[in-house]
Amino acid sequence: MKKYSALVLGVFLLIGCKTATKVTEVPVKTEIIVHERLVPVSLPRDSLMLVALFECDSNYNVLLRAYSEEKSKNIASSFGFGNNLFNYKAITVRDTMFIVGKDSFIYRDIPLKIPVPYEVNKVKGWQYFLIWCGVIAIAAFLILIVLRLVKRK
Repeated sequence: MKKYSALVLGVFLLIGCKTATKVTEVPVKTEIIVHERLVPVSLPRDSLMLVALFECDSNYNVLLRAYSEEKSKNIASSFGFGNNLFNYKAITVRDTMFIVGKDSFIYRDIPLKIPVPYEVNKVKGWQYFLIWCGVIAIAAFLILIVLRLVKRK
């Protein structure tokens, strides 16, 4: 009998309740906002090459014998030669293109783990009964020990 009572007492002493923590996660909300904007892009400058051949006659006048020009498509040119003066005019239109650019902004909420408050190990009615039975048993055991000590003396 003593073996079993010691075993039952040991089992009751080793049993413990672990409190479980309930954690709820807030759902993550992600929002992506896309803004479109026009980005100016300058086209590269155009180029022009002119070769002219001048000669002098017997009266020391300058004559334009030949010329050649190479130019890109965005250049308009004109020239004139008179009174020993060579005038050349090149007009270029500097063009700027606008390209659609997209900027994306990502707004993401950071999930937080929020502990939910709840009652753990709430003592019920039958547990109160067992507690009082235990208190009465301990008190009776102490009184019994004290009475035995008093009788021995």
